[in-house]
Amino acid sequence: MYQDLQNCRVYGVVFCNGLRERIVQESGGLSELLRIFDCLIDASALMKPWECGRYTDYIETTNSYVVKDLEQFRAIILEKKLTHVLIIGLAGSVAITEIARLIQNAGIKWGYLENRGDYAKSFDLYNSKNSNLNRFFKKTLGVIKNNIKYLGVRPGFVLTNTTRDGVLCGLGSRPKIFYVNYRDYYCKSNKKLEEDIPYFIFLDQALPFHFSIFGKNLKEDAGFYDQTLAREYVELLVSYLNSLSAETGLRPIMCFHPNSPEWYEKMFPSNIKVVKYQTGDLAQNAKFMVSHFSNSLSYSYIFKKKVILLDIPGRIPEEVQKLIYARSKSEGFPVQVWPSEELYNGEFPAKLSIIREYLIPNPRSNNLTESIESALSDL
Repeated sequence: MYQDLQNCRVYGVVFCNGLRERIVQESGGLSELLRIFDCLIDASALMKPWECGRYTDYIETTNSYVVKDLEQFRAIILEKKLTHVLIIGLAGSVAITEIARLIQNAGIKWGYLENRGDYAKSFDLYNSKNSNLNRFFKKTLGVIKNNIKYLGVRPGFVLTNTTRDGVLCGLGSRPKIFYVNYRDYYCKSNKKLEEDIPYFIFLDQALPFHFSIFGKNLKEDAGFYDQTLAREYVELLVSYLNSLSAETGLRPIMCFHPNSPEWYEKMFPSNIKVVKYQTGDLAQNAKFMVSHFSNSLSYSYIFKKKVILLDIPGRIPEEVQKLIYARSKSEGFPVQVWPSEELYNGEFPAKLSIIREYLIPNPRSNNLTESIESALSDL
């Protein structure tokens, strides 16, 4: 733990999306967070109740706590005598204003981590509004200022990958802005996973899971799956992966979405390898990558991989189709419509150098947990 008895500092971290393996990994890893923080708080029931209890990768530790309401949250921060708090997953939280004021009224110094994974949305902003990356990063400061205005109270620091050191005009001396590298760059392992035969990877997004939670029918709502459509989607996806495997001689590997449930994984045949939490490792040696519009396509830029965007008309939501073709237009990826008699084998991203600069602008700068420690110790 990082408790500083001499200066009476006690550090806590609040997870708005829940204390989950996926969120923890994206925030620096459990061992690193346990080294820094004395108290880990799962506030998903309070902050994002629609996320609470949905998943299977929840983590418990001897110093982790689950809070259901503001009174429980207040009791924990007072009982543990927290002096510094980091909030992770602030965007979209319904009770964030109340939480922020409660923390500040308790005399606790605090800040939040806004480490965006949606590089495509950011790059669209860059494409349409700016002619260089420095101007793009200045533009995104407006998002931070809007967040602070919405909160009604000013955090002591913001950790973000949507700006850069030296491009901090317009916010004054507080809050302090700490630049962190794009999360995928530091989430990936330094090792390479060796496969016995060459392979390509499919970046899964667990569509039947994500688009079935509302119980609506795709044909009726143009947005959500029913069980029949889910089976048809998987059957067509498997037929495509098998056809592409036969055409290229490469083994298909499914990099499953971290949120995918066990029942979804069981829908795929044994000849298609299924993995979780290894996308960055597998991307390094993959011959090419296939997906609908996954944010993990960022690995194609980091590792310079070919990409195919997959459209399965009538078996994926219309909003997904729109994103597929928007990404194809923005980034130059080819689209494979399936079923089809023609198979693409991928192309290099048309705008590789610019997006790569955004994803890993300075590989020598601090990683996420180093930035967290700097922000906390600086207050």
